[in-house]
Amino acid sequence: MPDDVAPESLFLLIARYRDPEGVAERANAHRALVQELYERGWVLASGPMIGEPGGVIVMRARDREQLENVLLSRDPFEQGQVVEYTITQFEPTGYPRRSAAFDQFVADPPQLPG
Repeated sequence: MPDDVAPESLFLLIARYRDPEGVAERANAHRALVQELYERGWVLASGPMIGEPGGVIVMRARDREQLENVLLSRDPFEQGQVVEYTITQFEPTGYPRRSAAFDQFVADPPQLPG
């Protein structure tokens, strides 16, 4: 694992919509960025919340600064100030047993945005 990412330092981002019209205008660009981050190994899961306007992203980063550089500084939602993110850093435990897919995710280093 390279020094730029702690292998099991994860972030839970909860986005609450401030401006639903602005979100709709930027949704395709936001999804393209999230897809790029999936492909580069940064994002574990994402999707819309059920029952309220907003979404969730689970991703890894070494620290908040790296999270800002990899996602937030490039996110059309953040740039347009159409969502408010609540960000929580956490360290997943191995108990109870976690999935093999998760173990593979944390074992493979992500690629830095190019």
